[in-house]
Parts: sequence; structure tokens; C-alpha cells
Amino acid sequence: MSPRAVRPLLRPVVVGFVLSACLAVAGCGGDSAPAADPPPSSPSASSSASAAPTAVPPGETAREFIERWLKTEWYAETTGDTATYRKLTTGCRSCGAFADEVEAIYAGGGRVQFGGTEIRGIKRLKSVPNTFVYDVDYYVTRTVVDYGDGKPDKRLPAGVGTYRVELSRNGGWRIQSTYRLVNE
Repeated sequence: MSPRAVRPLLRPVVVGFVLSACLAVAGCGGDSAPAADPPPSSPSASSSASAAPTAVPPGETAREFIERWLKTEWYAETTGDTATYRKLTTGCRSCGAFADEVEAIYAGGGRVQFGGTEIRGIKRLKSVPNTFVYDVDYYVTRTVVDYGDGKPDKRLPAGVGTYRVELSRNGGWRIQSTYRLVNE
């Protein structure tokens, strides 16, 4: 298997699911133990983007946050409303670039057709006080970006990948950074 390289995330943000995303959770050390939240018995999929996910469950786990964050991202992509997404990603530059791109598409009369992301696995890498790093394996559906300005649509195929995500937890979970891991 070829080595992996870490790249700043823009496919997940702007290219991934046309604008895709990332994830992360709590963990200890650099071992390859599973995430603190036990994986569900079947892959977790983000649900309908018909309403912006806003409720923060009491005692929300990192896995639950990641799932809520992906639902919020999906909602932002398919509606152009990035307000809740921005609240969950304060301080994440690639996430801000994603939100800016989504807003520009909709401001230009465009739209995004995207069916969502399915989490296939989460692996804890390390943690330090209030910062948690995870690799998140995902499947993303086909995406079509209609720029609405006469430019050709951008069509992105469905696919699988892994994101490295850094979360912080100071009064609630926040995405700090995201990277796409790529086989070279």
C-alpha cells in the first residue's frame, strides 16, 4: 500500500461533496484503538437535509457531534444557509472557505445537488487537553454544482476517503481543522 499524504481540506469543503467536510472526536495517545464512542453496528449515515440541525443533545459525544456536523454541512450545501455550519466550525479555515464557496454559489443563483455523507468508521489518533484528533472514513454521494452564472456544472463522482479532523471541546465541540488523507 502506498504512503498517505496529508493535504489541507478543500475537496471535502469545496470539492469533496462539492464542498465536503470532515470530522473528529476524543481520544488518547497515538494508539490505533477505536474511538472512545463505540462504532454503531452499521455505518452511520447523515439524514435528510430538510431542516438545519440545531439541538445540542445533553452529554453529546464526539461521534454524535460529527454526525450533527455532517448533517449541518449537508443542509448548508443544499440550501445555501451556512449560519449553523459556521457556528460549529469557528476557527477552521478550510471550513470557512467551504461556507464562503457555498454562499457564493447560491448568491450567483446556483445550487448544489448532494445526497449526503455516510460515516464508515472513526479511528482515534491522539488527544491533548481539549483537543482531539481522529481519522474518519466516509462515503460521499455524487454531487452536482450548478453555478447559476452560465458556467458549466461541476459534477463530482461518488467515492470513499478518509479525513483527518481536529476537534476542540471548550464549552462544546468545535471543528478546528480538517485534512483529506490521500494515497499517493
